[in-house]
This record gives sequence, structure tokens and C-alpha cells, in this order.
Amino acid sequence: MARSLEFSNLLRFRPTWTEPLDLVDVVDSSDLSYRQTLTTGTGSQEADAYYRDVITLAASATTTLDLSDLTLQFYGGTGSLTIYAVKVLLIRMASGGGANVSLGTSVTGAVRASDILYATNLGGGWVESSLTLQNAFGASCDVEVHILGITAPDSPEGSFG
Repeated sequence: MARSLEFSNLLRFRPTWTEPLDLVDVVDSSDLSYRQTLTTGTGSQEADAYYRDVITLAASATTTLDLSDLTLQFYGGTGSLTIYAVKVLLIRMASGGGANVSLGTSVTGAVRASDILYATNLGGGWVESSLTLQNAFGASCDVEVHILGITAPDSPEGSFG
């Protein structure tokens, strides 16, 4: 069975500043576009593993995902996935107050209601063994986790699980 993974992202900033003067408005703008892509594989600019989950954290709770044993659920069954290096990490607060995020020591941050934490290392990726989520508030929250990475460096074939 053939497997493939394709990731494409366009990050675009288009701020405009207007300074109203007596006779005319002075307008300045900027346009920054940055495109990122990954194709199937285990080298630079490639990925062969994808993991997604929505994790409910109780008030002030902490959970740690073991990246060498991520549980996948599909077609009524389960499997496991090992992510050797993380190339893309996207964390979104689905509901609740917020959470602190740590991808080992490589990426740390915080997400609050309606926030997204997005980090990429498309070359070699971050070689880390765990992703920790800590509820920073006194009420439960739902954290949506997306991870793109590789199962092993320079392996001839990767696996989705």
C-alpha cells in the first residue's frame, strides 16, 4: 500500500498604516509571504508521520505524550506511532482557559483561549522524546495537538502507524 504525506502552509502578513494629516492621508503598507512545504520522506523538507489528538486536561493537570509510543485510533482499532523528530508542531486551544506547552527543551510556550502555537523546523526537526501539556488554570480545557515529523532519520520507508 502506498503512503504519502503532503504539507503546505502559507503565512502572510499584510499590515497597513494610515496617518491622517490635514490635507492628505499618508498610507504605508507591507506584504510578507512565507511558504513552507514538506513532502513524503525522512530527509530535510520531508515528513512521514502525522499525529492528531484532542486532549482534555482537568484543572491544573499535566499530561505528557511519549513521542515514541503515540496511540492511533483508526477503523475501530488502535495502533502506535513513533515520531523520532518533530518538524511541525501546532497546538490550539479548543476550549477552556489555557495550557503551557513543552516539546522537550526545544519548544516552550503557552496557549490561551483562541490561541494557536505554531512552530516549524523543516530541516532536521527537533529530536525530542516527549510533549508536555500543563493546564494553567483552575478549570478543564481541551487542547488540540497536531504533530508532523519523521519516524526515523534517513530510513528508506516511513510509516503512518
